[in-house]
Amino acid sequence: MFDVTLEDQLVLDDFEIYAQAGGKNIALERTFNVNVTDGSLDLDFLSSVDLAKISAIEIGVVRGDRFERKLINSSAIAFKEIALTTNY
Repeated sequence: MFDVTLEDQLVLDDFEIYAQAGGKNIALERTFNVNVTDGSLDLDFLSSVDLAKISAIEIGVVRGDRFERKLINSSAIAFKEIALTTNY
């Protein structure tokens, strides 16, 4: 179970992957839209029970009429607390 904060706004509270996905080894996708005003996207994860795990993060950027994707992590990470910042 963990929380996710995106640009200082809580977007997932006490998130339980297994419960939301419906079981083990089932992919789960969540999408959030956010405006980044300082050139850096701030994304924070805080585990509240044991170690939480994420397997991939994909960030998309809208530039005019184009949508660009950027894969931040494609391997599993177990964590108690991590913070990611990416510049665009």
